[in-house]
Amino acid sequence: MTDCVPSSSIRALLLIENRLMREALARLFRKRPDLIVVGQTSPADETPPGILKTQCNVLVGDAFLFSLAWRLAKSNSLLRSAPE
Repeated sequence: MTDCVPSSSIRALLLIENRLMREALARLFRKRPDLIVVGQTSPADETPPGILKTQCNVLVGDAFLFSLAWRLAKSNSLLRSAPE
């Protein structure tokens, strides 16, 4: 049996609160030839524009990722309600 390796690698961004879990997953992902870890950080330390700049295909997160989503939603609602 042969392994199928895609022609392009999958770009993964790790947004995980627990540093040990983040580092362990990064090590595991780096062993795979078809995965590239483009970044690893805590959701509290990352901004939505920063996420977009990584051009990741996959966002790996934990339950704390909800706080980032909430901050993004809150900032969008504030922008929409601001007077022009």
